[in-house]
Amino acid sequence: MIALVKRFATALFFLTMLAFIGGSFIKNDVITHSTKPLLIPLLMLLVFVSIRSSRNKNIILTALFFSFAGDVLLLFESTMPGLFIPALLCFLLTHILYILYFLSTRPKRISLLTTAPYVGLLVAAYGIFLLYLLFPHLGDLKIPVSIYAVIILFMLLSTIHIYKRV
Repeated sequence: MIALVKRFATALFFLTMLAFIGGSFIKNDVITHSTKPLLIPLLMLLVFVSIRSSRNKNIILTALFFSFAGDVLLLFESTMPGLFIPALLCFLLTHILYILYFLSTRPKRISLLTTAPYVGLLVAAYGIFLLYLLFPHLGDLKIPVSIYAVIILFMLLSTIHIYKRV
């Protein structure tokens, strides 16, 4: 039964993804707005049936839920402008949960950040340069964008940390 659900959900996910990409390509809002909210729940279903029960599975499912919530909030943001910040908070929580997932993953090899520490310095330099470029244009969003950038950089570092380890 699980194999059937996995096969069906995989096919449905890829068909929905192709429809979303096609709708974006031809600039059809009806297609993109109707398929985008389906992508993450289908991915959640795939994670649910594909990964054994574990703390890590729950972290990924929760992260995907917040990603879904952010996507849905952004769909309505054009008619309800107050939804942008809540959507951003949903995505911020998603990234924090991904960091927790990546850092809780059991290693099979030594971390890339240990063998090539300059990579971490490059990521930090990139983050500082990006904020340097953005800062003059951010106005009241300087602090939220800085926090968001730091979280994104930590997520990047955590993925580099587990690169070749899983």
